[in-house]
Amino acid sequence: MNKLGNNTKTAKAEKFNYENLIMHFSPLKKARTILKAHNVEVLKLLQKRIGGTIDSNLLNEGLKINVCKFAGACAKYCLDTSGRGEFSNVQIARTAKTLHYLMHKPEFLNELEKEVKNAIKRTKKKGLKLAVRLNGTSDLDFTSFISREAVENKDFSEVQFYDYTKDFKRFNRFLSGNLPKNYYLTFSYDRLNHKKVYSYEAMLLTYLERGAKIAIIEDDLKALIAKNPTFGNYAVIDGDDHDLRFLDKNVKGGAMVSLKLKKTK
Repeated sequence: MNKLGNNTKTAKAEKFNYENLIMHFSPLKKARTILKAHNVEVLKLLQKRIGGTIDSNLLNEGLKINVCKFAGACAKYCLDTSGRGEFSNVQIARTAKTLHYLMHKPEFLNELEKEVKNAIKRTKKKGLKLAVRLNGTSDLDFTSFISREAVENKDFSEVQFYDYTKDFKRFNRFLSGNLPKNYYLTFSYDRLNHKKVYSYEAMLLTYLERGAKIAIIEDDLKALIAKNPTFGNYAVIDGDDHDLRFLDKNVKGGAMVSLKLKKTK
């Protein structure tokens, strides 16, 4: 069963000669809520995905995991219910996929690998390049999956992986050049993380000085500049033009990636 798909924004990639695929999980701990509301449908689809009996212990452990453990203000405005995400069948499918990953990660990643390889062949026939965002509505560390090329001789070298993240440690590894070369990260600003992280603004400015690109809702950007005018010294990229954030490398130095707040159901 497919793990990768597209949406209105990723569809814009073709004008840049890319096919842009994205993977959506149930964000935060929402899988528990959807399972409670659609128990029969979710479990039936999950059983089909794993191809066997559901282990109740693995299921209960999976339901405890927050796939967006660094979320702050975004929890209220999550795009999980935008577009096709408003439909119950989509929510059910995302929940089953999330639980499949959390319960049977090795098998899930093996299937994902095959899907990526098939996408490589398909895009080549179209004369396009392939870009894959594995965290559409999650913030999980897929570094080891993307690194399979190096450690297991897997051919992912032609794929441009990218994500947005609020994971400070992973983003620092990215800025230090310690992530796969074909994995690009954009840091996501969160106004609530001011309360969680000491000297949050200073950290962001350090990121910008190191050439980072920081995604931020346009109203938050205005408020941030009003509070600290130094942020106004950096270039602003229209983040709604497309989702191929790795192309932001063409903008010299640090920059803010401005995004409009999307409507959700």
